[in-house]
Amino acid sequence: MNSIVVGQIDTPGASSVITDELKKTAAANIPMRRMGQSSDIAACALYLASPASSWVTGRSIAVNGGADGPPLSFPIPSLREQVFGAGER
Repeated sequence: MNSIVVGQIDTPGASSVITDELKKTAAANIPMRRMGQSSDIAACALYLASPASSWVTGRSIAVNGGADGPPLSFPIPSLREQVFGAGER
């Protein structure tokens, strides 16, 4: 069994929560300097479904423009902040 490890993809769903400015920031943090497209993932899936990958097994293929980590990071509130709110100490 093989898998595709998907990087930051520019989709309509992502566009509903990520601003154009954040997309530019993400692209700047990806070695290929762009966010992925659904066609990038489809091309990998097509390869894995084709005879060309007949000797590929047990692999996770990263389709992520060369990024070693997430191109965007968001602060995660502490458990205390989540339970009591940001103003509580």
